[in-house]
Amino acid sequence: RNARARNLEESKKDNFINDMIQILNYNLTRPKFNGKALYIRIHESGDFYNLNYLRAWQSIANYFKGNDRIVFQAYTKSLPLLKQIDLNNTNIKFVYSIMADTDPIHVKEARLLGLTTFSAMHENDISIKDTVCPGSCGPCTKCYTGPTENIVIAYHGSRKNKIV
Repeated sequence: RNARARNLEESKKDNFINDMIQILNYNLTRPKFNGKALYIRIHESGDFYNLNYLRAWQSIANYFKGNDRIVFQAYTKSLPLLKQIDLNNTNIKFVYSIMADTDPIHVKEARLLGLTTFSAMHENDISIKDTVCPGSCGPCTKCYTGPTENIVIAYHGSRKNKIV
């Protein structure tokens, strides 16, 4: 919780974009990342809280455009904000999160925007057309680099609400 609060405050500072670029450039030069791609999940938890914050991340990611050693990805439910930027001119792979209470109209809208979708489903409801998340990003990375598709993670047990 403390780290999330600190990160939120950092994102509101005037030097946020420059600080993030500096941190990411530093990480690209670290020996442990030598020859490896750096996968950046923009939020561990949370979402884009306003258009300026989304544009800040767009600027950060676009600074690294063309550098195949760094890949940006963000899970989001912020469709109104995404509609205000040029999704074809951003270096971020946006993945629309589908939850039990997600309006099916929003799912359709996300897919029309060309976003990959991610949801949790009971294993019996998973379609052959879906890409099943292995639950470990290391060997997969489809949420970061895969084509537009529905990625699902199977849950076990019963749930009241079926997710689309």
